[in-house]
Amino acid sequence: MQRSRQAAARPSRVVAATSLVARVATPLVLLALGACAAADGAASGSTADATTRTVRVAAASDLVHVLDDLAGTLEGQGIAVEATYASSGTLLQQVRNGAPYDLYLAADVAYARLLADEGLATDDGAFTYATGRLAVWVPAATDRVDGLDVLGRPEVRAVAVANPRHAPYGAAALAAIDDAGLTTAVEPKLVLGESTAQAAEMAAAGHADAAVVALSVVLADARAQDGTWAEVPPAAGTELEQGGVVLASARDLDAATAVRDALLSDDGRALLERHGLGLPGR
Repeated sequence: MQRSRQAAARPSRVVAATSLVARVATPLVLLALGACAAADGAASGSTADATTRTVRVAAASDLVHVLDDLAGTLEGQGIAVEATYASSGTLLQQVRNGAPYDLYLAADVAYARLLADEGLATDDGAFTYATGRLAVWVPAATDRVDGLDVLGRPEVRAVAVANPRHAPYGAAALAAIDDAGLTTAVEPKLVLGESTAQAAEMAAAGHADAAVVALSVVLADARAQDGTWAEVPPAAGTELEQGGVVLASARDLDAATAVRDALLSDDGRALLERHGLGLPGR
């Protein structure tokens, strides 16, 4: 009974996208991440001394550079940020299974609200911290990319997106492709990464000719200088409102709350914008 209730509560755009995934002819590429530091982002704060209060953050993979910078601002408070990056759905299941996290930051606030509804968050409940922005990126392109139409070109034989079953950016990418009338042309080309960062890595490594991923991931690590990219307007009803919760099981609630508050502060909002994320209400 519990499984049926959770499935029904899952964000609707993720559910809608799974039917497309079932039809994808290209082999599914899943790069699994464990509960330890994930391959697409290193843990921050690993060199903290004995007096440092470490906050373990389960974070969507578009937040790597945001949290790296945020960790620097928290050092003066004696707080270290130890982050694990993966898709929001993967991390959701890890939290439900008792993984030792203090703060959960999802690419879709609906996932955070599920944890709050299930009694796994503090009484403060879910909060929103950013709006996700999509980009189409073609690493090897030399001419201008104006938008998703590039995915229909014959030289683009594989298109990487995150797995929409558990990655909100993947569901948003498929919705945007469908909204642009390109599903028939692009569907046979799809290859899936575990997260939006993994999908970008696939394109960077030459395993896909293009990727539709988080803008923050494209802007990271000078990727924007490789090939060409364009921001993709969200499809109607699929805007990504990103959110999180402080987990009720946090070993240091005050420190976890301090990290949340730093993210929501003016300085935190500036960091989010600097790294390609929008702000709620804008």
